[in-house]
Amino acid sequence: MGEQAARKRERREARAHSPAVGARPPAVTAPARRVMAVLIATVVVIGAAAAGFLLYLSRQSDQAVATGAPAAAAPAASYRAVYRVTDSAGPTPRDQTDVIEARRPDEVRVEHHEGAPPGGRIFSGSIINRTAQTFLPDRSKGFSTPLTSALEPDVYSAPALSAAAGAGAVARLGLGAVLGQQCTRYLYRHTGSEALDRADDRDRVEVCVTSDDILMRQVVTLSGRVVRTAEAVQLDRSPTFAATDFESAGGETAAGAQITEKVVEGRPPDQPTVVGATPPPGFRLDRQLTDSHQEIDTPLLPFYIQSYVRGTEFAIVQQLLVANAGNRPWQSTGADPVQLSNGQIGQVLYHTGYVEVQSSVNGFPVRVIASGADVARYFAASLHAS
Repeated sequence: MGEQAARKRERREARAHSPAVGARPPAVTAPARRVMAVLIATVVVIGAAAAGFLLYLSRQSDQAVATGAPAAAAPAASYRAVYRVTDSAGPTPRDQTDVIEARRPDEVRVEHHEGAPPGGRIFSGSIINRTAQTFLPDRSKGFSTPLTSALEPDVYSAPALSAAAGAGAVARLGLGAVLGQQCTRYLYRHTGSEALDRADDRDRVEVCVTSDDILMRQVVTLSGRVVRTAEAVQLDRSPTFAATDFESAGGETAAGAQITEKVVEGRPPDQPTVVGATPPPGFRLDRQLTDSHQEIDTPLLPFYIQSYVRGTEFAIVQQLLVANAGNRPWQSTGADPVQLSNGQIGQVLYHTGYVEVQSSVNGFPVRVIASGADVARYFAASLHAS
């Protein structure tokens, strides 16, 4: 009995020291709350610091990519494309055939034929080679510089369009296919020589361009009405060109061209300061020339042009040989500021066939035109006076 009584007392004491089931936990005191707040704040700060460090590393990596040597692109070295075109700008739709022949980086032949493919009479066109531009069908001849083929509106650059889409200047619509060829669709607004801009419902151009820079389809809408549709019906990436395909007309340059332009091979002999560039690996200096011509209704102005090539890629440096001339002699509508790796601020403009960066060196306006954005920025950042 005595042992049973002792065990009962032990059980009562144990229950007395145990917390009752469902009982509220003791209240947290003010000092304890302060300790918990400090611990939480410390965790948040550490997390934010870690996130910031990761973002810093990401930006450093992005900057390294942007300022490093641009990777080589692979435009088609040569091609011949035939397009079925419907011109509906006038009161009655008209069928025509366009033929584009290109031998990159500096030879282009464009023919506009009457009628549906294979086409009839050539009613307009041009042949561009290293020295001359021949206008079809009358075969009058003008000067040609490296800029002539680079600015040809019928030749496209997939890297330039992709960069424009990345900058928000154009819309990327996804993939398409023409003649079994995969191409990327882009939508933009384009008027004349101005930079590409975002399209709207009234004015828009939709194109589909292959990864090696060949236009496969184009639809142009102006004032809410489709005025032109072009689609490739033949494509040859290994064409055999006739010896005369890129041959310029014989005889003298047209009198009108001689009045507005003068081209001399080599560096300007009497210019104390010229702007040069340090090309990325693989690019070589192909040509140097002095080109005096009119730009946007200006007087006859002297320009120094240096042309660089890497395979089928190109980069052109054009310097106005007049320091502190005030306004730049080139279109700048639609330009965006761009931070160059040398600390300079330039202006970048996106076009269908090239990317343009405008800057200045020692007061001389300079622009770089290149087949891709990375190449253009690299050359622009390396510009220096000599």
